[in-house]
Amino acid sequence: GVQTCALPISIRTGPWAPRGECRGRLTGSGGAPNLIVRPRMDAGADPFPALSRAPEGRRDPRKDEIVYDITVVGTGYVGLVTGACLADFGNNVVCVDNDAAKIERMKALELPFFEPGLPEIVQRNYNEGRLTFSSDLAGSVRDSKVVFITVGTPPRADGSADTSAIYAVAKVVAQNLDSGYKLVIQKSTAPVGRSEEH
Repeated sequence: GVQTCALPISIRTGPWAPRGECRGRLTGSGGAPNLIVRPRMDAGADPFPALSRAPEGRRDPRKDEIVYDITVVGTGYVGLVTGACLADFGNNVVCVDNDAAKIERMKALELPFFEPGLPEIVQRNYNEGRLTFSSDLAGSVRDSKVVFITVGTPPRADGSADTSAIYAVAKVVAQNLDSGYKLVIQKSTAPVGRSEEH
C-alpha cells in the first residue's frame, strides 16, 4: 500500500505558502521507501499535483534526450554507484557528502571502495563534467530537480537502525525548496513505518 506522513518542518518557499511541511509518500519495496518532499500549499490546493509527471529536465541537443540535474546525498556503496550510473546515462549529478576530506579524495578520483567497473565510469563522467563532488548540501539541493538520499543508517546499541541522518537531510531539503517542485527519493535502508516517529 501507500503511506503518507508529515514531518513538521518550517520552511520558506518563495512563491509557495510562507509556511510549509515536509510531506512523505512512502511507496518503496524491500524496506527502502521513497520519500517525496513538497512544500505545503494554500488551503484547498492539491498537495501532490505533480506526482504523475516527472520533474522538469532539459533537452540535451547532442543526444536529443532529456537530462536532469540530480543530487545524490551520501557517497557510500549505494550513493556513489547510483550517482555514477545516473551520470553515465547523461544526467548532471552532484554527489554530496558531509566528509570534506572524502570529497577531496573523490575529486582526485580516489574512490572509498572497490566496485568492478566503477573507477572507469566515475573517471569518464567526472572528466566529461557530468559527475561532480561537493560538501555543499543546501546549494546542491537548490540547483537540482531530483534528490536521492543515500545516507547511512548504522545500528544502534539495541540493534535498531539509526535513521537520524535521513531526517537531517530531509530537513535541509525542505529548507531549500525555493525553486519549486523537487522529486526526492529516499534510498537509504529504513525499517517500514519509521516515518511515523517524526
